Amino acid sequence: MDDISLNETDNFERLKPYKTKAGSTVGTSPVLPIEDNDTKPFFYDIQGESVYTNPPDSSQPTVDHGMDEEDIWAFSRTVYNQDVIRNPYTRNLIDASSKSHAPFWGAKLATPAFYKKEKYDKFVYQWGLRLGLETIKLR
Repeated sequence: MDDISLNETDNFERLKPYKTKAGSTVGTSPVLPIEDNDTKPFFYDIQGESVYTNPPDSSQPTVDHGMDEEDIWAFSRTVYNQDVIRNPYTRNLIDASSKSHAPFWGAKLATPAFYKKEKYDKFVYQWGLRLGLETIKLR
């Protein structure tokens, strides 16, 4: 049972021409040297691949249905499926007042493929509604 491998891995096709001859080397090393430093983020795997060197298939369309734009509040829920509106100003006034309270779906508008003038206007309108609720909470 221990002799059967659960995962099989294969090298990427563009690395196969640079593979050494069998028997001429012992072991492998990563293409990019890995620095043992926890403060520096490392975006590459052991073969030097990342999201940027091996991107998703560009022939697959990315569709934005806009369903996330309808529910702007994103309240947490109880076990009885009721919305819970918490007042963060009663616990930590400085932390709560430093937040922007922008709708969570607005981050996708930074991508040119998702940006449309109508969506931006909807984002600004919903942001105003959320700021109104925050004003009520602050009182």
